[in-house]
Amino acid sequence: MRAVDKTLRRFLISAYQSHLFNRVLTERLDQLDVVLDGDLAYRHDRGAVFRVEDATVEQPRAAAQEISPTGPIFGYRMTQPEGEPARIEQAVLDAENLTLESFREQGRIRIKGGRRPLRFIPTDASVSDGTDKRGPFLRVQFTLPSGCYATIILEEITKLRTRPLADPVPTE
Repeated sequence: MRAVDKTLRRFLISAYQSHLFNRVLTERLDQLDVVLDGDLAYRHDRGAVFRVEDATVEQPRAAAQEISPTGPIFGYRMTQPEGEPARIEQAVLDAENLTLESFREQGRIRIKGGRRPLRFIPTDASVSDGTDKRGPFLRVQFTLPSGCYATIILEEITKLRTRPLADPVPTE
């Protein structure tokens, strides 16, 4: 890895962090609107992250899309969840033979890490139809927060997945 240019190396590490995030996301995909005890939840109105002490108290806010569970951008200073969310994240690290300290190897890499929401809320959504020289079409418009991908929304709308989100995490 040292033979790789520093800029390219950071890009590759970022892509790897995204892959690991997607593995955690895959494990929680069926419950993206559910916060668990020990989760680190994201406040959509402020961008702040806080620990969920009592999921039953916070769940109405998650259902109202005020907060969302977060997933890891693994790094040596990343805040870790507790309980079941921690178990899921640790299983991803274990499957890759990694620890958080792996992102701080002396003289090689120093990636601090962070958290990001497991779901995002599109705004300004609209759908309209029309016809042009190619025939009828649907126009789907929406606004996404920075770092979110329109292709994911379109895959959900069409229910066509062109690639796997991530490899499943091995279970014992």
